[in-house]
Amino acid sequence: MNRRLIFVDLDGVLADFIGGVRGVFPPEMFDEAATSQYEVWNWLGMTKERFWSVIDRLGPAFWSDLKAYTWTRALWAAAQMAGDAYILTQPTPHPSCAAGKVEWIERELHTRKYLLAPHKAACARPGALLIDDCEDNCQAWRERGGVAWLFGRSWNHSRLSSNDVINGLGSIEGCIDAYASLAP
Repeated sequence: MNRRLIFVDLDGVLADFIGGVRGVFPPEMFDEAATSQYEVWNWLGMTKERFWSVIDRLGPAFWSDLKAYTWTRALWAAAQMAGDAYILTQPTPHPSCAAGKVEWIERELHTRKYLLAPHKAACARPGALLIDDCEDNCQAWRERGGVAWLFGRSWNHSRLSSNDVINGLGSIEGCIDAYASLAP
């Protein structure tokens, strides 16, 4: 029997990237009205290039020191039980990002089932499930025939909570299309 392929995003789904960013920049830089945008540099009123240069200078520790969410281990366990699960994460071009993400995944989730891919949709195929917080990633995944659940965050319009995803993974065959319809 072929098990369903399941790909789970790291930053914003399993690892608290925004919490890490909040630990780097002064609180007064955060424009709370901008938190509905995916591009964090806009929250801080800076250019994309400036934002990433600050993060890159922190080296692998920025990525490896991110906090796990309270639901991280439960979500990862549910994904593994529901199918052949992999972490699928987009590293930045700076090599310290990949090194830090690998360290985080191996330490927090005790797995080597991960893929670092600048273009996540290259992994998409009919029936494969992506759980991601980025609307563009989900759309590109669907365009290649996959199923995508947009993980609900303040910067997207999804209503899927961590509990919804965990419960959905627990009954994957009966819920895959229903959950996809909840995630724009």
